[in-house]
Amino acid sequence: MENKNKLIISGLILLSFILLYWSVKVSISSNQQSSASKVITSHVPTTPSQTVIPKTLPIITATQDSIDFVVTPSLSPEGQVAFEISINTHSGSLDFDLIRVSTLKDDSGNLYTPLSWEGSPPGGHHRSGNLTFPPVGQSDTLTLIITGVGTKDRVFLWDIKL
Repeated sequence: MENKNKLIISGLILLSFILLYWSVKVSISSNQQSSASKVITSHVPTTPSQTVIPKTLPIITATQDSIDFVVTPSLSPEGQVAFEISINTHSGSLDFDLIRVSTLKDDSGNLYTPLSWEGSPPGGHHRSGNLTFPPVGQSDTLTLIITGVGTKDRVFLWDIKL
């Protein structure tokens, strides 16, 4: 009987930890999703064929396969879309060319390839720099897709509808 009580108590403790872990994970996930949909409505002057992108868009942070990404979008004076990217890991080496693995997509399905990467070269545990794309046509969303880094594509989505 004593062993049965210990087993029941151990099971309840384990269930409590699982529920706690799940609730924290759901809370973090919903915070990231809600921050990704915030838009600050300061406007950047633009030509009619360009997307109007707010001066400030939310920073998106994502961790997958022990690799942390922090991505901050911006618009250059020339209308180019740029992303300040910071990547960190302590599991392996960051041996990829961001120009080759990155694509920008608008809400019409148009794909844009990067013009440049100004930052740290492939390798090591820490990388940062700016990834620049050409001007984007009219769009309500921008999606940065990074493939081949870990087991799944990295997808960063901003709602830029004003």
